[in-house]
Amino acid sequence: MAKKDKLNAAYDFITEGKDKIKPPKSKDKVNPVGVALSKEELARLDVIAGELDQSRHAILQYAIKDFLKRYDRGERPKTKTETITILDA
Repeated sequence: MAKKDKLNAAYDFITEGKDKIKPPKSKDKVNPVGVALSKEELARLDVIAGELDQSRHAILQYAIKDFLKRYDRGERPKTKTETITILDA
């Protein structure tokens, strides 16, 4: 199976074949956002994009949509609460 086919199959699995990426219609409002990544994270992203024969942009879109879908299903990231004491000058 080609790399692009693997990515498409994974995307179809996550979206259950219902949510295909479509170019925005002229009346749709698109709000681009930026993501700060370390050099190591950017290098890893480039490796993944190369392995899947996709752009960084496509990989980031996939990752965000995957996170949102999981979150909507009730999966939450693990968190912890820490109490810190600071001096009040």
